[in-house]
Amino acid sequence: AEWQSDLKGAYNASDLNRVGSAVAYVAGRLNGYGYAVAVSPKQDWTVSDIPTAGQMASYLRDVAALRGAIAVMASTAG
Repeated sequence: AEWQSDLKGAYNASDLNRVGSAVAYVAGRLNGYGYAVAVSPKQDWTVSDIPTAGQMASYLRDVAALRGAIAVMASTAG
């Protein structure tokens, strides 16, 4: 119910699309600077979609791919 009602604190379609768009943008910028980053973020979530475990694993892999493309400090949050 929270997923479809856009309640504060619920992670919903607009959040998934926002992060998917950001992943695509950052990957494009990194690729433009010569970093090889391959991602395929889903950016067309709707309020009626219910993410599968596989879709969420792909979502997390895309974010991890961005992180893995550049050096991070030991103090950077995981």
